[in-house]
Amino acid sequence: MSNQPNEMVKHQVRKRWILLGVVLILGLSSILIYLYQPDLHALFDPKVSKAELLTLVRSHGIDAAVVLVSLTIICCMVPGVPTSMLGILIGLCYGPFFGGVLNIVGNASGNFLAITLLNKVPLIHKNQTQNHWIKHLSSLKHPKTGLTISYMIPFIPSILVSYTIQQLRMTKKEQGSIVLFGTLPASILYACGGDALFKGDIKLGIIFLIIVILFSGLILFLKKDHKKRVK
Repeated sequence: MSNQPNEMVKHQVRKRWILLGVVLILGLSSILIYLYQPDLHALFDPKVSKAELLTLVRSHGIDAAVVLVSLTIICCMVPGVPTSMLGILIGLCYGPFFGGVLNIVGNASGNFLAITLLNKVPLIHKNQTQNHWIKHLSSLKHPKTGLTISYMIPFIPSILVSYTIQQLRMTKKEQGSIVLFGTLPASILYACGGDALFKGDIKLGIIFLIIVILFSGLILFLKKDHKKRVK
């Protein structure tokens, strides 16, 4: 009974932080729509050629980039909000190189801040702490390698990976290296995917085929590493 009031307080704090995150996401999304309003108009204007539309999409500067990176950071810190489509959008708007850099900055900063925030705010519900992914990641034989790989797999929620890192009480240096190297490959791949989508060439299919093969291999590695730990 004594834990019940404490759990209620945690629940209220979690709800307020998630609500704040949702409000920020909606606010930043509104700004993004405003900045890309000419592009949206051109998209539905039959008089605008494909070449003109593509030029317009790639004409945005630092203002839109800041909004997109900020949106990525906030999405990393709100449970249940994926960043993969945002990463592809960034690649579409800014190309593989600059888009990749923006993705890395957004994802690495967002996940590192999520770990820091989890030290103070109970973003994960008590029931979610028994999630099979958290149990799986917490019992890996090589936790640093496994957690780094987990950030690369889209359908493992990054907030659960961040929570596991926070629970394992790693140093800031260890946290930083896991987050950076974990978000690096996916960030680049999403940017390349967005760029291929922009150009409308066959590379898009090849890139996503590589992603599927890569992620399938990574999941097999995690399962084998978990079995070794159990043994």
